Amino acid sequence: MSQWVLKLIKRHPTPDEVVEAGVETVAEIPYVTEERAREVVDNARSSVAGQTDPDTGLALSMVAEDLLRLEKRIDRLKDRLWDRVKDRRAPPVLRSIDGIGKWGAAVLYIEIGDITRFDSVEKLVACAGPDPQVEQSGDQVSEKGISKRGNRYIRSVLYGCVTAAIRGGRGPPAGRLFDRLKAKGKHQKVAEVACMLWALGDRLWLLVQRRAVRPSARGAAESPPEGKESGWPE
Repeated sequence: MSQWVLKLIKRHPTPDEVVEAGVETVAEIPYVTEERAREVVDNARSSVAGQTDPDTGLALSMVAEDLLRLEKRIDRLKDRLWDRVKDRRAPPVLRSIDGIGKWGAAVLYIEIGDITRFDSVEKLVACAGPDPQVEQSGDQVSEKGISKRGNRYIRSVLYGCVTAAIRGGRGPPAGRLFDRLKAKGKHQKVAEVACMLWALGDRLWLLVQRRAVRPSARGAAESPPEGKESGWPE
């Protein structure tokens, strides 16, 4: 659940309280635009199933407060994990991929392990599980979605990376690929999976091919000197 939703519930736990607060007050919550605040207030005004008694409101407010507190603790643990790996070479390079933040880079670094154990991009993709599942009957071959046999944590990070790049609107490579596939009539999920495969197969595989193992001063990837080993250098 989004933090702005939890903060809304904490401050105004019942539909009546949301209506009473009004658009201007609801819009003061971080990441809540005036348009979104107006939509929330209109929905609260037309709500017929919401609980409105004070006891229920208090319980909801307390639960939301507890969840916000837990999210802060989780964020502290994520920062601590990043501090443990940020001085190694690979995590900063992983962060240079569009849509991947500190947490995503740390998860990929830990979950993939020694990337040099993969001798082909296909095996790296299979490890994560977004490889297309193919069904063959006679001369006909059809794709049945992704296999999901691999590491779900890697898939989760890649999916977040792709959706962030798509929503970013700044024209990153994954976003442009998504737009091209959608223009060709591909379903949104098909386009998203293709972008995941691109992020994993093209960007991460560069690390194995000695083209992205050293971060530059600007955070972009550079090729290592001749004779240096590839993979996850320390």
